Amino acid sequence: MDIRKLTAAALAMSVFIASCDEKEEKTNAKKIYKLAEDTISDDFSGIVGSSVKYSCGENSGKYRRKLTEKLNTDEEWLIVAENGNLTVYTAEDWESEDTKCYPKDNSINSSLKKHYNDIEKNYIDEKENSNTLMGSMIDYVDKSKQLRQNTNAKCIFNALNCVIVELDCEGKDISDIKVIISIQGKTMCYENDMSIYEFSEDIGIQTKVFYTDFLLEPYVIAFVDKGVVKSVYLADDADSKISGSYPIRNENITVEDVCIENDVDYNLIKQ
Repeated sequence: MDIRKLTAAALAMSVFIASCDEKEEKTNAKKIYKLAEDTISDDFSGIVGSSVKYSCGENSGKYRRKLTEKLNTDEEWLIVAENGNLTVYTAEDWESEDTKCYPKDNSINSSLKKHYNDIEKNYIDEKENSNTLMGSMIDYVDKSKQLRQNTNAKCIFNALNCVIVELDCEGKDISDIKVIISIQGKTMCYENDMSIYEFSEDIGIQTKVFYTDFLLEPYVIAFVDKGVVKSVYLADDADSKISGSYPIRNENITVEDVCIENDVDYNLIKQ
């Protein structure tokens, strides 16, 4: 058998496989682009990423949820939108510098994470340069909102602890409660084995007695250890960044982050 023919055939096969892989990557970015065209409104400007950490702009969370429900890919992705103009970036992970781009149909030597940070920084710089006063006002409003949300979280923290004490006094076992979730007052509690706590509804009703605005909060998640509430977080929904907390935390964190920290199955509580 001719060794040169075998070598040539092997080389041709490797080139073919590589071209197929590259075509598949571009096709995947193209599919995301087409889906984004049908999902994202033309009046939206912002960034939508496969991770909530790399999303910004009003309604970016809503678009992210719609896209992730329809997409079936192991790749990470980033969509930059500006009034109907879309650009899709994909990579194996957020740190990989082999990033594909569509519809420009090329590669960029930058990770998705760095690309997001650069775009976000440019966006902020443009806003500051165009209207410093407006930027200061927005910053003031954001800080005021966070302060208010932190205060609300503290009120809920105290109210939940009072409710748990009352349940304990009534002879109801509270020792295994692990996490309490409330969506506009509809409350669900999970025990250490992530089964549903039988008195979940009682906790929601009684918390409202101690803190009447409890029903107005769109999303509350509280972590409990041995019958004591240890922390409370507020957000717009399960996919959002934390808007308020007690004890207070000023980091840029998400509901998923705090679930991981407290050894709670994030995918389970999203259902």
